[in-house]
Amino acid sequence: MGFSHSRAAAALLTAALFSALSLSVVHAQAPEKPGASAPRGESPKAPGAPAKTGARPPGRAPTVVVVDAVTRGEMAETLPVYGRVIARQAGPVAARVRGAVAEVRADVGTRVRKGDALIVLESDMLTGERDLRTAEIAEYRAKTGTAQAQLRLAEQELQRIDRLRNSSAYSPAREQDKRREVERYRSAMAETAARVKQAETARAIAEINLANAVIRAPYDGVVTHRHTEAGAYLNVGEPVVTMINDAALEIEADIPARRLTGLGPQARISVDPETAPPFEVRVRAIVPQENQLTRTRTIRFVPVDGESPALLAANQSVVLQIPNGPPRMVTTAHKDALLHRRGSAVMFVFADGKVSQRKVVLGEAFGNRFEIVSGLAPGDRVVTRGNERLRPGQDVVVRGGGAGPNGGRPGMSPGMRPGGGKGGGTPRADATRKAE
Repeated sequence: MGFSHSRAAAALLTAALFSALSLSVVHAQAPEKPGASAPRGESPKAPGAPAKTGARPPGRAPTVVVVDAVTRGEMAETLPVYGRVIARQAGPVAARVRGAVAEVRADVGTRVRKGDALIVLESDMLTGERDLRTAEIAEYRAKTGTAQAQLRLAEQELQRIDRLRNSSAYSPAREQDKRREVERYRSAMAETAARVKQAETARAIAEINLANAVIRAPYDGVVTHRHTEAGAYLNVGEPVVTMINDAALEIEADIPARRLTGLGPQARISVDPETAPPFEVRVRAIVPQENQLTRTRTIRFVPVDGESPALLAANQSVVLQIPNGPPRMVTTAHKDALLHRRGSAVMFVFADGKVSQRKVVLGEAFGNRFEIVSGLAPGDRVVTRGNERLRPGQDVVVRGGGAGPNGGRPGMSPGMRPGGGKGGGTPRADATRKAE
């Protein structure tokens, strides 16, 4: 019986060894997974072999980037200065005659044209005043006619007396009296004629007052405040509404006196209003008075095309890019293309579907672009989007199949926005000037 137990244990041990040996052989002969096979046209890499520089991992699409052209042109270094929007026509509209308010036809926010009615006053008394002056004109004209008839009669009698000069019926005293009477009638006629003129002038004034009973807009604009209501009584000169002409706006800024050299008659200044697209202005006037504390002068600018941009409001703050000197020819690249790697300023240049890394030496900043002292040439296309993780020699695809001068961001012109964004400046940091 002990012998039978020994044989059973030996059989179980032999079966276990055979199963383990079969399993190891199956794992050793198993084929490789499809995902681990070498790409078509390439030989399998030996274990431990290094990967190629810039080659994308197998099965991954090329990186999509946005590029911008390196340009060369005439540009000027700019200094950001805050300014304010000023309305050339703004202020209260006053009543020209006294009277009670009968009707209000304009409220806050109402856009009106020149000549539109704003406030209507009660005009009954003004109408009566005009009619009274008209009646006075008729009265004085009638008196003038009476004086003229009396004058003709006195002149006729004087002529008859003069014909009797050589007869016994002639009386020198009577002749003198008649001459004084003629003079009196002539004076009376001149007096009544003057009264007619006075009455006509008074009627003209009454008609003007009647017309001024309707207070009208003196210019195109928008009502910003209403000072009266129907039923109120207005005196002469009392304001009824406040208006502003939002189509005649200017930019006012206090510019350092030493920066005035770049503000010639032909200078075009970029303005960023923060609520509207950037636009250009020109100098209209330089006030010949300097602030002793700030050493600045007040300058007024007007839009180049003569029309104020939409959404621009009076007293709004804007940023002006004031030229820091005369313009010069420079080669520039977009600021978004700049990277810092190992202490050097670099940019990736796109060509033939691949990118190469270039060290660059930077100069001054011009809005959203940097001056390129060396490292790039006009016409090179640098990567402005998607360049953070690029490697030299990496395959890339340009979004849209090409690039314009704005780095794939429509609506932005080189040098228009300060610092490449709203409210920024044009810094000249050491890290972006001449990194080696």
